[in-house]
Amino acid sequence: MENYAEKELLNQSKKSDWERVNKLMEHLKSNLEFYYLDLNSLESLIDYYFSKLVAQENLDELRELQQGVLELKTQCDYLKNRLRTYEKRKEVQVENQPVLNDDNKTLEDEIQKFINEENELEKVIFSMIQEVLGNDTADKVTLN
Repeated sequence: MENYAEKELLNQSKKSDWERVNKLMEHLKSNLEFYYLDLNSLESLIDYYFSKLVAQENLDELRELQQGVLELKTQCDYLKNRLRTYEKRKEVQVENQPVLNDDNKTLEDEIQKFINEENELEKVIFSMIQEVLGNDTADKVTLN
């Protein structure tokens, strides 16, 4: 009887661990999808304000921003692929005890680093656009 209780407790523990891993993976996947869409929006903003940004003699900085968006989109695709690979590997391990190990932590850290880089790039892009729009508004006021 004692053996059965221990086995049942172990099974519940495994189930609980897998639930935590699944929630974490869903959370990470959701974050990556959101930030990929956000990068698409940033790319659209740059395209939309391209002529005004170039007129402000920011061509080199604009190119760097476009390159930064492209690099982050590539990094996001890479992380999404790693997450899919991890999920497939996890499906094979269903019988084993999941462990929130270094591999999970590394993936989580890489995604957090990606998010931080995306946020910084977003701030720079918004700042440039705000400056251009501010100058554009100031020009209209002085013309009137």
